[in-house]
Amino acid sequence: MDFDLIDRSKDGYSRRSAWHPFRGAHAYSLVWLLFGTVLSVTAALPPQIRIGGIFEDDQRGRAIETAFRFAVDQINSQGKILPQTLLSYHIHYVPRDNSFLATKRVCNLIRTGIAALFGPQDPMLSAHVQSICATLEIPHIAARWELDQADSTMRQSTINLYPSYSVLNVAFSDLVDHWKWHSMVILYEDQFGLVKLQSLLKTHSDSKHEVFIQQVHNQDYRGALMSIKELNIFNIVVDIADENLNKVLRGMLQLQMNDFRYHYIFTSFVSVGR
Repeated sequence: MDFDLIDRSKDGYSRRSAWHPFRGAHAYSLVWLLFGTVLSVTAALPPQIRIGGIFEDDQRGRAIETAFRFAVDQINSQGKILPQTLLSYHIHYVPRDNSFLATKRVCNLIRTGIAALFGPQDPMLSAHVQSICATLEIPHIAARWELDQADSTMRQSTINLYPSYSVLNVAFSDLVDHWKWHSMVILYEDQFGLVKLQSLLKTHSDSKHEVFIQQVHNQDYRGALMSIKELNIFNIVVDIADENLNKVLRGMLQLQMNDFRYHYIFTSFVSVGR
């Protein structure tokens, strides 16, 4: 597809297509599977194994923390996974803009004798935590989007559950090709959204397709959706942070952008609901 890129960022469900490749239940299963894999290979396990969790303040009580708690509880309830051994989680919260405090909290967890560490989500904070875990050879479990592959030495102790961005790009592109979308709009919040969806902005075949991009400014999701509606284009790729998806869905309902004509691909891996 030859895409004409038209930037509208400065402007002001029978048959509904929404793709959630990594819903909450799958997150629970993967984290549970990973804990079981990492810990079940350890010989002569003690009666209790401490697992550390670092989460940002705005992730308190959200899906990723729930998945972490659920995974530990499920392993403890399945006696065959770690017989005669119980996992205990120890959670600390940190601000996204304070890597010093995050490092201090990680060091405090290490002093308690944790066997593995999960999180955080923020790329900057996660890089600091990953470096500490690599140095001390502590298993580090991440579940975050990352563009650049970290140094191989740092990655020796880290497993990232989040799918590779290059694989996601191929998946999104294949979906668009399969559904024969000849025109579409990408709704995004920041430049990272366009990086994640770069394959949709590149040439794939000889036929001509149009891709419009619409950025959300000042959290005006309804205004961004109104601009899309005025284009009279019904194929929309939504790349919005998990915590803001409810606002987008509410705007779709208010603008009646939820009838059979509209088709959506949501890049979020978190199911939305109250």
